[in-house]
Amino acid sequence: MYVYCVPAKDLTNLCSFPYVVNMAGELRKVSGDIKFLEEFELDKREELNGLILNELYLPKELLLEILSNLSSQDVIKCSLVCKTWFNLTRSTALWKSIYFKQEQRKKVRNLPWYVFYCHLSSDYFRNVIKNGNGELHFKHWQILQNKGDKFGVEKVPTGCDLLPADIPEFHGKTSCFVTSYEYCSKYQKFDLSSKRLLSYIIQKYRPILYASEWYTGRFDCSCSYDLLLACERTSEKWEPKKLIKNRHSFFPANRTLPSSIGWPYQKSVSGSAGLDHTHWEKKEIFYEDYPDDLTCIIFIHGGKDAQFWKGRYGSKMAGGTLKFVFESIQPPPDDFSAEEL
Repeated sequence: MYVYCVPAKDLTNLCSFPYVVNMAGELRKVSGDIKFLEEFELDKREELNGLILNELYLPKELLLEILSNLSSQDVIKCSLVCKTWFNLTRSTALWKSIYFKQEQRKKVRNLPWYVFYCHLSSDYFRNVIKNGNGELHFKHWQILQNKGDKFGVEKVPTGCDLLPADIPEFHGKTSCFVTSYEYCSKYQKFDLSSKRLLSYIIQKYRPILYASEWYTGRFDCSCSYDLLLACERTSEKWEPKKLIKNRHSFFPANRTLPSSIGWPYQKSVSGSAGLDHTHWEKKEIFYEDYPDDLTCIIFIHGGKDAQFWKGRYGSKMAGGTLKFVFESIQPPPDDFSAEEL
């Protein structure tokens, strides 16, 4: 018999938990560092195993082309069919083809299959911020400071330009967050502690950490805006309350995070909008020297108006993005697993 099948388990969380799948379709927990099953060595009796379908011979090249049209999760499930299919699903050529078709990129680097899988099966390299335009009000956000007349959500920005329809970060949404006459700030946390595959890739390849957001002000009231990334390590616990000492903004007059809180792993960017600043402007952070033992990333934004007007005349923000830059991944010179197959 040339092809045998076993029930495929749900492998959609393969990136997040320390499990591997054996040929019986069983999830096996792995302790310590993440491990990958090696490709099978096939003897002469198994050379055609998995290549005869309905009594027709399919060359590996044709089978790879067929598999390249599946989703990344379905490709992993196909690895349970037989040893030959398992080896094919670990092919760099296959995953480069899948990446090329789904991302429409002309140049594709030689990287191990699991790097492509992690990218194609998750939002880690696209955007992990949820509800970035306030379309779900404040769901997924944690409020740090809510002074003045507090944070608000405008279904359509008032006193400024509308959100540009051609900006992909807005996902076709028209709403935005708006701040008040005293400082308003909130954050989202991206926890990596259970994301074993991503953590492995971060430690081995050090992709650039990227954050951005769009902000603006009103035609009749100037304002300030701040965006900050804070990184949590294995040995340190991030405490939001440390950023709000004595009810002051965590961004003081010099617009940098106070060194007194003892939090060295952070980067920030700030902006201001005068009376003529009604267009949307993008602020970006590129973070390369984050800690090796990264366990959590905190995306924080905030702002206020500069004229102390009652109501919500402060800075507006929308389209928050937090991701790792896939294009920044470079295989190490001694990484033979990334060679072309």
